[in-house]
Order: sequence, then structure tokens, then C-alpha cells
Amino acid sequence: MMKFSPPRNSGLTGISEDSSPGLVGGNAHFNEEVRRKLKSSQTFETAQPSAKLARYADLRYTKFTINGFPGEKHAVFVPDNLTLSPHVFEQICLALDKEMPSMFLKGVSSLCHPTKLSTAQLRKCPGFSPLMSDVRNSLGIKQKGNQIQDSDISNKRLVDVVDHYLEKKLASSISSIALAASRTNVWTFSGPQISNFELLLQQHIENGETDAFRMVAVHMQDKAYMESTTARQLMKDLFDNSQVISNEVVDSFRPLLLQGDLWDPTINKANPEFAEHGYEYWSFDSLDQKMINGHPITQWPWPHADLFVLFYREENITGAAHADVDWEFSTRTRLDEEAVLFAPEIVTPVGFVFIGAPYCWQPQMKKKLIHAVKLANPIVVLDNTPNVAKQVSLFVKVLGNIYGRNALTACRPFLNDERGAISSNQSSGDLIQAMSPAKIMKHVEKEFDSSGMNADERLTLSDIVGLLDLVKRRPQAFKETVTSVDPLRDSAEHTISQLMSVFTSSHTCAREL
Repeated sequence: MMKFSPPRNSGLTGISEDSSPGLVGGNAHFNEEVRRKLKSSQTFETAQPSAKLARYADLRYTKFTINGFPGEKHAVFVPDNLTLSPHVFEQICLALDKEMPSMFLKGVSSLCHPTKLSTAQLRKCPGFSPLMSDVRNSLGIKQKGNQIQDSDISNKRLVDVVDHYLEKKLASSISSIALAASRTNVWTFSGPQISNFELLLQQHIENGETDAFRMVAVHMQDKAYMESTTARQLMKDLFDNSQVISNEVVDSFRPLLLQGDLWDPTINKANPEFAEHGYEYWSFDSLDQKMINGHPITQWPWPHADLFVLFYREENITGAAHADVDWEFSTRTRLDEEAVLFAPEIVTPVGFVFIGAPYCWQPQMKKKLIHAVKLANPIVVLDNTPNVAKQVSLFVKVLGNIYGRNALTACRPFLNDERGAISSNQSSGDLIQAMSPAKIMKHVEKEFDSSGMNADERLTLSDIVGLLDLVKRRPQAFKETVTSVDPLRDSAEHTISQLMSVFTSSHTCAREL
């Protein structure tokens, strides 16, 4: 198997384990991220005064399994007044007999249950019509002409079948993403707040297929975990069983078996919907809704991960030989991402999988997506998912015409009339320069009705102008790092090949000169 080494700009050089405590010298991005999180975390009444670089010897380790979940798992404990530097992370990988990841892959979506992802606007868009027709035929619903009827859009029986079919298609696409990641040494990365990406990835894991290595980084005393007696005890069991990390300790460690009661709906009755439906259904789609209280996806880190990096608050007892955990402490907020002093982009490039959602608790998908394009982060946008993901997929596919067969014919509807005639021997760069933002915007609006979207999340003409300007300045970077995957049409073979090219592009996170 081909091996993929960390990129040269990953920041692994120039930091030794014996470096003096403090922030990383010469790595402004890392320092800025750590200072930002420290500023937030120091508003705790019991906040630590400063952060230093963790040494390998500062870490503790536990190997464990969870009853009902496949595979052995690793937990690495980091005091929350220390930052996890790239060099120490590399030592952790060596102890686990893992290569440094070539990239981290993060999901951007919502907590909307995968079985209810479609919207009325998505169901009536032209790209969704083949699925609607198939489902309509399977249910024996007659259609008049090619127009989708309003009654079809609101037909609960039809909508339920469409959502079920879309979930299966999305799970297949996520499976292809996981396979491409495993073949290119890309790890998935999750924080305390998960999304549909993890939920759909879970289906792939449960099918027993080859999958990518999965890592989570959270604060062990997150308020959400500490409020659950069961979750709190699981964390205590893990830490009490830990030892100071070393290669020898990792090799000889006998796994601790954790009980899986927290994830068993016949035992965990804290959330009524989980007790009745398990993972098959829930009504909430954001963290601020009442029905999410007590659900296991909020009470513990994502349990399907392979590596758990757990930051913790030490007990401050003068004269104690060994620091213990301060079990009276908890983070200021539930599922607190700011309490995790780990910036994954400093270890290796970070890619994103954007899955559209009917509702976003914190509208930010458009902002994250455009920012990722600017930084040349690898981006996978799942087409035929709601709202901005669908809009951006349409934009990406328009630009994709430039590199296909009969490029001029395919691009002609989107060319600026003021530029005059374009000959058939024009280069891809010439076609990009001739693109009309207004015509692309008109195409996006025609193909997807954005009336149901939050105004802040809707793609605008100025967004199209900005994105097109980025493409004009760095066409090759956009071509190699941004892709749209259509779960309704793209084959697994095509998707895996396409994604492996994106994950291994030399333009990943390349700085603009």
C-alpha cells in the first residue's frame, strides 16, 4: 500500500520534547488558535492561568473496549493547562503504531436525523426529480406531465419514503468517503459536537467495511458528560485505569471493558425518544432544543472513534505526589469546543465534508465553506442535500464543465456576452475568465428554490463573484481541492477515485502567492 507522509508545512519540525514551556515558537497560526481558546476558557472561575506545551511524559494512556462496540480504543489524557503540540502528537502516533495522518476530515452539517433531511424546496428541484419519480412509481402515484405537484411535495407517505431513500444514498456516499480516506491515510476528526457526518459514518462502521481511523478530542469534564452519572463514572473508570504513556505501556496494556449501558435504549431511559426509538428517530435538530436533553449523543464523546484525546482539569492539592482529576470541575457550557486546546490544522491539513441541512442551529455553513475555499482546504460537498450545499454544488458543477468534453458548448450558457465570441480552441483559463457571475447565479436560482433558507445562509451574487474571483486566481487549486458528490447518481467507484485525488492534491492548503 502506498504510504502518505505528513506535508512539509504541517509544522512537525523545529519542536523537540525538551522545548521550554510556552507557546510554539514561530508558529503564529497555532499560537493564535491557542490564545483564542485560552481567552474563552479563562472566563471559568477556576481557569488555569496559562497554557504550556505538553511533554510526552505529561500524558496518560488507557486502552479500552466498549461492550457492544467493535474494536479496541485508545484514550490519551492531557492536562487542560497544556497544549498538544505536533511533535507530541507524532509521538502518540508512533506509540499506537500509526502513521501520522495525511489529513483530518471533519463534517459540517446539523443534528437533523438522517431520515428527515429533505425539504420541500429540495424535493421539487430538477436534480431531485428522478428520485421523486422512482418513489412515486413505487407507491403507484400517478404524475401529470413532468411537473412535480404541490400535493406530492407534502404527501407524508411519499416524503417518508423519499427521506428513507435519501438516507441510504447518503450513507453509501459517506461509505465511499471513508474508503477513500482509509486508502490515503486520512483520519476523521470530531469534537464534542457531532453532526450528520458521524451519524452516517456510523452506518458504514456497523456494516463492518474497511474504514478510516477516527479521532475525537474533547474535555473529559465537559458539563454535558458530568451531568450524567453514568457518563461521569465511565470517565472515572478510564482515568483510574490509566498509566503514564510510553511505547511499552501501550504495547502491554490490557484493555479495560466499559459497559455499554449508556447507549442501550432498554437501559438508558434519560431521553424519552431514545428509550422508545433508539437511534432510529429523534425530533431535535440542534443542541438548544429541549428534546435533546439526556440523549447519549450529548452525554459522551462519539463512541465509534478509535482514538480519544481527553483534556482534563487537575486537582490542585499542595504537596500531593501525583495530580488527580478535579471531579468537581466542569466546563462552562455543554459540549464546549473552546475548552479543547487542540488545533488539528497544525498537525496536518484539514478537509471538510459539507452535508446540507434543513435547519442550522448556528448559521455558518456558507461562511465555513467560502473560508475553506480561500484556504484551499479539501472540500467535499454532497449534492442533492438541502440549502447552501445544493447551491454550491450547482456552482461547482458549472465550473466543472470547463474541464470536460465539449467544454465550450457546456460553458456557453454561462459566458459573459460582453467578451464577444469565444473560439473552440480557448484554454480552460480563458473560459474561466469569460464566466458571468450573474448567469451562474441565475442558473443556481433556477435549479434550486432558496426561499426557505435563512437569509444569512443563502448564496448571493456577491458570493458567486467572490468564489469566481478565487477560481480565476487559483484555477488548479480549485479544480483539485473542491468536489461535489451526488449521492443520487455517482457510482462508488467514481466517487472513491475522485476523492482520493482531492485528498492527495499537492495544492491542499497551499498559500496564495
